[in-house]
Order: sequence, then C-alpha cells, then structure tokens
Amino acid sequence: MQEEWLEVLDPVGEAQPVEFKPAPRIGELAGKPIGYLDNNKWNAEPLLHAIHKQLGDRYDAGEMVYARKRLFSQPAPPETYEYIEREAAAAVIAIGD
Repeated sequence: MQEEWLEVLDPVGEAQPVEFKPAPRIGELAGKPIGYLDNNKWNAEPLLHAIHKQLGDRYDAGEMVYARKRLFSQPAPPETYEYIEREAAAAVIAIGD
C-alpha cells in the first residue's frame, strides 16, 4: 500500500509591527474648530452632529468643520483632508454603520 501525504497550509500571516506616532495633542478644545469627516453611510451624519454637540457642551469646542466622502468604500480626495487640516484644530472621522 502506497502512503499518501497531505500538505496542510496555514493561511495566517505574521503581523509586521508598524511604527506609529500619534498626532500631537491640542490641549484645550474651547473655541477651537473641530473637523468631521462623514463616510457617507446612513448614521454617520447624525453621529457626528451628536459628537459635536457633546464636545461643545463638555469642552466648549468651537465651530463644526464638516466634510463628507462621496463614496464610503473609497478614500476621500486629498482636497477634503487638506480642507479639514486647514480649517480645524482636531478631527473626528465616523463610520456610520
């Protein structure tokens, strides 16, 4: 009788550590404009407005700088990120599932 061998493959890859440096903290939010990027899913807009209200109530955050992605499955164009970076002191990005 001939022996048969079965090769077992492991689909799990090895994680590669990625260097990550968080953005510097801005300190107080009082009066500072906060940027919001909506991913264009159903609940993203109400979620972002609720977060902005909470930040305003708790920390006296400034105006809402709002932008929306055209398609949830694709990155926003560079101009969208540049707008938020230029106009806001901090940013919140939502996934509205």
